[in-house]
Amino acid sequence: MGNISKILSLFNALTQTKDIVELRQIVLSEFDSYVEISQKYSQAIEQITTLQEQIKKYETWEQERKNYESYTTSIGATVYRKKNTEEFFCPNCYETKMVAVHLQPSSLSEHWNYHKNYKFCPNCKNTFRVEF
Repeated sequence: MGNISKILSLFNALTQTKDIVELRQIVLSEFDSYVEISQKYSQAIEQITTLQEQIKKYETWEQERKNYESYTTSIGATVYRKKNTEEFFCPNCYETKMVAVHLQPSSLSEHWNYHKNYKFCPNCKNTFRVEF
């Protein structure tokens, strides 16, 4: 009987070892799932932060655009300007929310001596005739 009890003890030890290996595999699988979920959570937080920044920019733009108005020059060119000023802005850039780009004096004004005031956009390179 001594041999039988030794064999039973060995069998029980092997069964416990098998259970431990299976438990380790389950724990490792769960850990891998946790890491994957954690990565997805971090990505979701980044996306939320990006969307919040975009919303803030949009809200800021909506407030800022109240300070500007569409202005049609006497020859029919449409530009934007700050209300009650002569600061002109490119309509193309205004529509793409780049209102901070002032129209600059154009070289056309120097070449054409007809008291025409041309302005150009340094961003999109469009030229506009405006009067002061």
